[in-house]
Amino acid sequence: MIERNDPIDFIGEVTILAGKPRTSVTIETTTPCTVLYFSRKDFEDWIAQDIHFLRLVSRKVAYKLYRSSCNRGNRLFYPPQHLLLAYFLQYIEEYQSPVVKRTREEIHEETGISVKTLNRTIRRLKEEGLVGITKGKVTMTPEQIARAKEYIGKQTCKGKV
Repeated sequence: MIERNDPIDFIGEVTILAGKPRTSVTIETTTPCTVLYFSRKDFEDWIAQDIHFLRLVSRKVAYKLYRSSCNRGNRLFYPPQHLLLAYFLQYIEEYQSPVVKRTREEIHEETGISVKTLNRTIRRLKEEGLVGITKGKVTMTPEQIARAKEYIGKQTCKGKV
């Protein structure tokens, strides 16, 4: 997974605003969802006629670019240990589960960290007592979560539109 969309997000708006003929994405949902589809012409007409809608779309595009820039910067400047702890904390907060129910391949797809580096880094985090492993899945106790938050601090990009 490269991008995660939130409720009331747009898909394909960057393509239209960039004046490109077609989008280059494949979309898969991980949960049931409702999708509203309308034609490119209707979308272009709507943003041309409604400044409030244009601002909403622009804000969403800017947020995606901001998030993408932060993620790219994080991968350049932070070591894998920092990136994985931030990923685990985000997962645990989002799913309200102390078990990260993702395979190494899924974590690789979502973080960009190679599976080999993931395994080595997870082993190191376990040795340092920052995570546990149960049935092959990463787990974190409340104490480990607190230590992980202290370790990574507030250095990652956050914020909602």
